[in-house]
Amino acid sequence: MTSLQISINTTGGNDGLYQANNNVSKDNALQNTSSQNGSGALDNLTVDQLTSLLTTLLLVVGENNAKGLGSKDAQANNNNPTNSNNAASNNPESTELLNDMLRSILNELTERNQNDSGNLFGDSQPTSPEISAYSQGVRDTLNAINNNGYSQVSAGQTQPQFGNDGLNGTNAYNQLGSAVGLGVGQKAGLQELNNVSTHNDSPTRYFVDKEDRAMAKEIGQFMDQYPEVFGKPDYQKDGWSEAKQDDKSWAKALSQPDDDGMTKESMDQFLKAVGMVKSAVAGDTGNTNLQARGNGGSSLGIDAAMIGDRIINMGMEKLAA
Repeated sequence: MTSLQISINTTGGNDGLYQANNNVSKDNALQNTSSQNGSGALDNLTVDQLTSLLTTLLLVVGENNAKGLGSKDAQANNNNPTNSNNAASNNPESTELLNDMLRSILNELTERNQNDSGNLFGDSQPTSPEISAYSQGVRDTLNAINNNGYSQVSAGQTQPQFGNDGLNGTNAYNQLGSAVGLGVGQKAGLQELNNVSTHNDSPTRYFVDKEDRAMAKEIGQFMDQYPEVFGKPDYQKDGWSEAKQDDKSWAKALSQPDDDGMTKESMDQFLKAVGMVKSAVAGDTGNTNLQARGNGGSSLGIDAAMIGDRIINMGMEKLAA
């Protein structure tokens, strides 16, 4: 059985950016991902790698549709993409997470479009020009998120409409790539925010775990902008009858704690701020906290979205690692 693989050409343009070839080693799938242009929190290698992985995973879906979605091989490849000949990643965990994100996005699009076929692809694999168009859509959207922020890009994005027959033609696949790039950005940020981990070594000493302190610093900077909402961090040494206000900022107390950490009440304030940023990333307009304004008139919702943009970039960088 032949295997469908991707060879990558990052010279830009729409003509054959990613081409589907038979019998190409998967070691080629992430070659030539040189940095080309753009700026922002992510380097171009990260965008290239994410585009490559998301294209590879889409081809897995397309190949499985050609086999028949009910076949055992198709189900096995969809459920465990790292076992597929098409999986191209140095990090199987990231590949599996991206696969879950992609499947979730495709399911949402299928339900939203309510097409007769029950899936977006019909019973055939996407063609090489369609894959190139999809890849370009992914790349352009990831670059836009990187340069302008997810909150700006998502505000100007319209939902793709594919009609009853599902995906057909390069324009539809380019729209799909844009939707996937946007969806992965959002889900990468929510993944970071949902999985923030904390611990305590006494009833009065709470800490953010080391691996999450870079993100906690970003949240802390948001909290420092709104002392009237979050107050100041407190700490309490052993033997003290009450807590004392820390002279550190939230950003420093969360990312560079001393041995005393912070009180549970202060950690609860941090988790409250995490929830606000999560709501901003998820587009939850029902969170009334985001409608509040600070003493200077600034909007919590706008600032939470800006912090969310940074965390989304952090999450995407982890996915590409």
